[in-house]
Amino acid sequence: MNCPEGMVCKYVITEFLNQEFLASDKYGEILDERDGQIYKTIEIGTQTWLAQNMNYDTTGFCYEYLPENCEKYGKLYRKDVASKICPTGWKLPDTLEWRKLINYTKEYLNKKDAGAALKSSNGMWFSYTQEDKYQYCVYGLDENCINGEGSNELGFSAIPLGDKADNGENSGYTPFGKEFSARAKQGAVSISYTNFFGLGITYYNYLHAIRCIKK
Repeated sequence: MNCPEGMVCKYVITEFLNQEFLASDKYGEILDERDGQIYKTIEIGTQTWLAQNMNYDTTGFCYEYLPENCEKYGKLYRKDVASKICPTGWKLPDTLEWRKLINYTKEYLNKKDAGAALKSSNGMWFSYTQEDKYQYCVYGLDENCINGEGSNELGFSAIPLGDKADNGENSGYTPFGKEFSARAKQGAVSISYTNFFGLGITYYNYLHAIRCIKK
């Protein structure tokens, strides 16, 4: 992508994308002219989504409060700023648009728990035992472990950044590796390490990642 004269442009880190898609130029890209960051985009069904979490301005939360983690994973944002984060021509998805993505993904895989098709294949997702999906384990060290990584067949590349309670600097957040959690206009969508894919309410004082959808 050509960078406008006088602007410093920078690609958002691509390590969590579907690398076959990346090599074959299946991803599109957009430039956020507010800060020069270039994001990859992906068409899924009739929708076009960002394939990476937003990392715009200083209002968001960086995992472990490290700026380099914002560059790697994107930021978690409060509800009151969520609608202002997407670049021109893009928007914060509403629940119907998330539902359309969920339904398309379920139909694509012809199965109930279709979250794997949207999850990164190298995102450090939790693994869990065959006997109890709520019992975490270290994949590769226990033969009963089920790898929580996704297939990322659709290129959405969800990473398990989780969410965070907005109750001050020391408030807790979901352990990294447990779930992808992204804001909708009303509510939030989540994909868990077990591939559960859900859409529900979210409390005002929680921070979530933002995945924009093309208008």
